[in-house]
Amino acid sequence: MDLYLSWMDERAAKAGRTTAASRGEAVSRLGSLTITRNPPPRDMSMRGTKVTAQGDFMIVAQKGRSFQRANPDARVIVDHGRYLLIDWPENKEWVEEPGCFAVVPYEDGALDMGLRKGTARPRRSEIADAVGAISADELRLQVERLAAIHSRHSAEAGYLEALDICETILEGAGCELERQEFPLGDTRSWNLVARRRGAAANPKLYVIGAHLDSVNHEGGDGARAPGADDNATGSVTVMQAAVALSSFAELKHDVCLVLFGGEEQGLHGSRHFVELLDGADRDRLSGVVNIDMAGSRNMQELTVLLEGAPLSQTVIDDLADMAKTYTELETQVSLSPYASDHVPFIDKGIPAVLTIEGADGAYPHEHTARDISSNLDFELHRQITMMDAAWLIEKAAFGED
Repeated sequence: MDLYLSWMDERAAKAGRTTAASRGEAVSRLGSLTITRNPPPRDMSMRGTKVTAQGDFMIVAQKGRSFQRANPDARVIVDHGRYLLIDWPENKEWVEEPGCFAVVPYEDGALDMGLRKGTARPRRSEIADAVGAISADELRLQVERLAAIHSRHSAEAGYLEALDICETILEGAGCELERQEFPLGDTRSWNLVARRRGAAANPKLYVIGAHLDSVNHEGGDGARAPGADDNATGSVTVMQAAVALSSFAELKHDVCLVLFGGEEQGLHGSRHFVELLDGADRDRLSGVVNIDMAGSRNMQELTVLLEGAPLSQTVIDDLADMAKTYTELETQVSLSPYASDHVPFIDKGIPAVLTIEGADGAYPHEHTARDISSNLDFELHRQITMMDAAWLIEKAAFGED
């Protein structure tokens, strides 16, 4: 099998030259790179490379470098950080790291990631004030407090210690709290669910969440797993969104803020949460934002990746607009959802989006003892938190009935 990798140069793109995508052909896209089985047109707009598989072309979506760390001999054709195109030997099994990466056969059109420029909306001073109060120093302190716990493994004492810390912050932000227990192999874990109620006659429901657990795949049982980026950053973003929302005494729509357990063992907490939704809540659930790894600056620009599915497009657009209106973030978009807590929602037809650090360079310390706060950029974390909090406030306090 052959694939053609084609790059649109900047000059040609500005001139509006034809691409395979604009001709209606199915392509996979990574920024300016298109991948397709069909050779590119013979014009000046593209420069291309033909690649022949020795085995099977596969697409990988990974956290940091988890796939490459577990499978160092993989033949990587395209390295785009979170996303890889690999040539994998036929009938060979790859080494698994549950919850760390997903591998699927390549298909034209299966991967779509590119820049997405949001549209600046009229700024609401109430939102600008609430998200502008989010402090990089406070984010750092909260991340360091969670990362100081020896390990937040979903079924161990450190996870319960983290739940206690988070409960105090969410309760202080005016939320109703519930610990949602679920089975995890031969043991158990918990989601921490925080709610605020809206006053509309028929309120919609919005969910923002992140996984609280951490893991170390290098050190074995009992190893230190600080999980500063993966995923103390995401958990702190959820809590700071609750604090920002507490500036609004009355909401129009219902909000559910969730810290999931069991993500590192295979998205168990988010799957359990989705299964417990009754029919009425599923019908009124209008958007889900999941935050996973929000503090590693892997690119020169402050960049966030918005990852969802085609059904998530409205949420993606809203987040990109919030980024443009209230932050300095550059936004990337992927319509290929893998390996985080937004996936169980999408699997049930619920529009959900992952917000994750722009990962063209990929964070190398996830799932190790080196995932500590000194490796993070808390200005990036602040900007991503501002975007997510602005989305939540816009929907819950000002959204249409």
